[in-house]
Amino acid sequence: MNGTIGAKLRSGILCFILLICATGTTSAQWNWWNFYDISYQFSPSENASRSLKNGAFVLGQYDLFTSYNIDNRIEVLAELVFEAPGGELEVDLERLLISYTFIDLLTLEVGRGHSPLGYYGNTFHHGRQLESTINRPLILEFEDEGGLVPAHNVGMWLRGFTAGNAGVMDYTIGVANGQQIDADHGELALNLNEDDNPNKILFGKL
Repeated sequence: MNGTIGAKLRSGILCFILLICATGTTSAQWNWWNFYDISYQFSPSENASRSLKNGAFVLGQYDLFTSYNIDNRIEVLAELVFEAPGGELEVDLERLLISYTFIDLLTLEVGRGHSPLGYYGNTFHHGRQLESTINRPLILEFEDEGGLVPAHNVGMWLRGFTAGNAGVMDYTIGVANGQQIDADHGELALNLNEDDNPNKILFGKL
């Protein structure tokens, strides 16, 4: 197990320890969801790999998602994704958020979450059973899958909503660590516990 996987596992374990420590609250509610997929891939193309030419069953992601409502205002949310591209186990801590809801119009969130990129990115997370298409749209693909824009951020943000006769209006505004381009792998790289550039990401959605 390399250092990156070990660090992610340690972060995930810490998250679950925090959740367990909160179980003393009588009004708490703990929810768990599990998502998994397996596919069959085949291609007759001359440029396809030997495995694709023969046809192969391919293990997808195992998505372990949990949320813990300490009370009616405080929630802890964590999401771990296990996958094995190329036969090697990878573990990603996709989301780790602590939120406090003052009123419907004002909720403070801190941690790692999804960027507020329109409707799709915040409605369809990890776990293919939740998505409305076979694959994610390219522009909303995740960083380690060749995505064009940052799909995750580490920082803090405010969000809320209000409902009226004309419908529902919601907003999100926040600040997060600046991100960098991993030139060796040609992908965006998150600054999880540091920020190696002088700029922060400012974002908002209405």
